[in-house]
This record gives sequence, C-alpha cells and structure tokens, in this order.
Amino acid sequence: MTDYERGYEQGKADALKAQEHTSFMDSKLNPIKRPWVGLTDEDRRELAAEQHSWEGLCSAVETKLKEKNT
Repeated sequence: MTDYERGYEQGKADALKAQEHTSFMDSKLNPIKRPWVGLTDEDRRELAAEQHSWEGLCSAVETKLKEKNT
C-alpha cells in the first residue's frame, strides 16, 4: 500500500469516526422533521397593526415565522 493509499484510508476512517460523534439534530443532510408552526390570528393582527409598509409587514412575518420554527 502506498503512502497515498494509507493517507486516504486513514482520512476515511477519521471522517467516519467524527461522524459517529455528530448528533442527528446537527446533521444538515438529515434534519429532524418537525411540524410547521404558522401564525395565529392574534399574531397576524399584531403584525399588521405594527407595520406601516408592505416591506415592513413581509419582514415582520418572516422574522416571526423563523422564531416559531427554529
């Protein structure tokens, strides 16, 4: 076995070992599926009352949904 092949095999083994220690929730490839949480009627009323422009409302809705779904 050449030095290159030994290095490749060692790198592969190290990567697999590191992967074992990564929690399932941390995996970007296999995220845990959670139910979507939407806005309540109260949330919609509050957001609409607070915003004075379409862009502001869109931004506020996006922020609120991110808070509820992270």
